[in-house]
Amino acid sequence: MKRRLFIITLLFVICCVLPAQAENLPALDQSSVETQQPIQSPLKSYFLNVLAGGSRQSIQLDSPATQLIIYVQRGEKPIRCGDCMKTYNCTPGKPLKINVDPTTPIKKIWAENPYEKQVRLRLDVLEELTSSPD
Repeated sequence: MKRRLFIITLLFVICCVLPAQAENLPALDQSSVETQQPIQSPLKSYFLNVLAGGSRQSIQLDSPATQLIIYVQRGEKPIRCGDCMKTYNCTPGKPLKINVDPTTPIKKIWAENPYEKQVRLRLDVLEELTSSPD
């Protein structure tokens, strides 16, 4: 009887507790340690929900940015996004880092979703324009 209780307890721990702990661990990075760059924490983060069916939404940045990263948080396929100067492909699982010249900072980001499911973007501003361009 004790043996059966021990086995059931052991199976419970293996099936329930260990997977829950594994979900909380950060994902392994496949790149080598030499090529990793230190992670810079964002100055600001913005979120943009892009509705389905060819809808185009945009978000105005509080301060013009010269460096930002766009993450597709929800969605399965690449979508078009851009600032007022260029158009990009924003792909899930592949952050898009944008660096621009301070003379033409990013003031607004737009995204267009031709698919049937809503997409959510996260915009992390890494560098803002400190003074207005001449």
